[in-house]
Amino acid sequence: MADVVYGILLSNVHPVTGDTNHGNQTIAPDEETFLQTVITPIYQVLQKEAKRNKGGKASHSRWRNYDDLNEYFWSRKCFSLKWPMDPKADFFVHSDVVLPSHERPNQVPAETRKPKTNFVEARTFWHLYRSFDRMWIFFIMAFQAMVIVAWTSDGSPAAVFDEDVFRSVLTIFITQAFLNLLRAALDIVLSFNAWRSLKCTQILRYLLKFAVAAVWAVILPIWQSQGSLYNYAVAIYLVPNILAAFLFFLPRLSRIMEQSNSLIVRLCMWWGQPKLYVGRDLHEGMFQLLKYTLFWILLLICKLPFSYYVEVICSYIC
Repeated sequence: MADVVYGILLSNVHPVTGDTNHGNQTIAPDEETFLQTVITPIYQVLQKEAKRNKGGKASHSRWRNYDDLNEYFWSRKCFSLKWPMDPKADFFVHSDVVLPSHERPNQVPAETRKPKTNFVEARTFWHLYRSFDRMWIFFIMAFQAMVIVAWTSDGSPAAVFDEDVFRSVLTIFITQAFLNLLRAALDIVLSFNAWRSLKCTQILRYLLKFAVAAVWAVILPIWQSQGSLYNYAVAIYLVPNILAAFLFFLPRLSRIMEQSNSLIVRLCMWWGQPKLYVGRDLHEGMFQLLKYTLFWILLLICKLPFSYYVEVICSYIC
């Protein structure tokens, strides 16, 4: 690309075709060259995709939205556009941009649609649940714990320190295991139509996440009746959450791990979160994280007692 740009500046390379001008006649781009060779082809792709949504009535699996088109340029696939831009590249041809018959590559049909990039948005409750799954899981677990405490003899929150009550409260992690299994299943279902464009490692991660969640959903209920063995199982189950919280409060360590080439570190980062290229290494400072955490702690301290006494206890009495 740099060589072509230098050639354009020296006026010996055609700005559109990229051909070298061996003659004495110089070819310089006019005022509309960038508009015609860069903006117009991309706009035609956007226009074709926008028409597919049929005024917002078509399924999101039938057309590519802004995120899908934007993420095309996050990977090496964008280099297939070349420079000067090649109108035969799959970004244009797979988008049903009509080319003259002599310019259509034989190996790529003009009406073939390019698949979604990462996931297919579905306007269902399950998509809403998956987008805010951490909030849903926390409130479901908190509600279960409050109901267990409310059904004790005195109904006081201090009853949680009783050994039997505390063991019953620990069953919230069984609920969490099933909710994590539901989340892993939704990841597979909601992204299934985009699997054609996913890497094998991304698909493998989805399947392994589902397998691990299924194992915990089986182990925790079985070991719940084993007493101390269940406590050890819960401790092991919470290790990833503890490590995630530890890294959350140490953004500098997270930045170092993201840049590490160690196989173990890369495997852990791959399991926790796919590698990001946009916004990578942009972490908040320690002080901002503390303010954010204290805000939510204060909010929950106000909310949970209200929910316990007004919603749970009053419903139990009634």
